[in-house]
Amino acid sequence: LSKLIGGPSFITQLTLASNGIGIRVKGLADTGADGYIFGDRKAMKIIADKLNLERQDIGRTIPVTAFDGSPGRGIDNTYKVDAWLDGRVERKAPVLEIDLGPANHQVILGRRFFEIHDIKLDVRKRRFIWPDSRRDDKIDRILEIPFGNLLPKLVDAEHQAEVDRREREMQAQIERQKAQKEQR
Repeated sequence: LSKLIGGPSFITQLTLASNGIGIRVKGLADTGADGYIFGDRKAMKIIADKLNLERQDIGRTIPVTAFDGSPGRGIDNTYKVDAWLDGRVERKAPVLEIDLGPANHQVILGRRFFEIHDIKLDVRKRRFIWPDSRRDDKIDRILEIPFGNLLPKLVDAEHQAEVDRREREMQAQIERQKAQKEQR
């Protein structure tokens, strides 16, 4: 029975790019998400800053229901960005800004994305089945940066305390050496 419930989510890597720079993010393939591409509000702010993307107000707020059925903060902004997935690119793909909360992915590829591109999901092998085998012939050269590299690094308090202690010891040693030189 335990094999029939849960298991790993269908997480994939994709790159959001603009002007020769791409940021590699984790995306959840979710046919239950009733939309195209959704980007986490906090992640999209970081990505937009790095890629110099313009945040576009859509002029109204679209209500959102969270995965648990509770009402979420509505969608009122979008970004246009080149989305690279599986060797294919969609130019100026609209990414709708939502709150994903504490998720281990930055974007959700929703049901409409798979419908529009006629992509089938092979959930067993965690791969996409495209309607044709072609990949985009005109591959741009982009500098790709993992999203995790854009986040501030957390400082380990224990390690920092050790560094501070060593610096105090070194400073004390320097002061002792100066005092000894002055006494001579």
